[in-house]
Amino acid sequence: MISQQEHKLNLGELIKGDEIDKLFTFEEILAYGIDRIKLPDDYFFNRISELKELCASEEDYDLSLESLKTMFLFIGAMGSISKPSSLTVSETGLFYLEWEKDRNNSITVRFKTDYFLDYVICKPSLHIDKRIFFNGSIYALDLTEFTQLVQI
Repeated sequence: MISQQEHKLNLGELIKGDEIDKLFTFEEILAYGIDRIKLPDDYFFNRISELKELCASEEDYDLSLESLKTMFLFIGAMGSISKPSSLTVSETGLFYLEWEKDRNNSITVRFKTDYFLDYVICKPSLHIDKRIFFNGSIYALDLTEFTQLVQI
């Protein structure tokens, strides 16, 4: 079992040695993601390419490459994830991911710039018959510690 200290060092090495800051085009960033993030199927990367095409066909829409970098940093730090319920992009070009097990157990993440993200976690209370919400803005790597609340 990896200690919290070792986990922090591993994530620190991920950032320190990471080349993602040196990438400036969609194609470079996507290739980085495909190389670094190992997922069981191609859904994730195919959906990103599909969103890129959809945004390119609209005059007022453009993907945020910084949001894409933040998403890849987060997913890469998670190690492995289940297929998201939804992968979308906003009118401002920010990527959104959602995992929803049911109405009472979900996480939604909006990836912003500078490796920050907004999140909403919904989970059943352990003590009362209601769901509870956690939300905020956080550095992408810090959220990896909270995702244990909703297994993604």
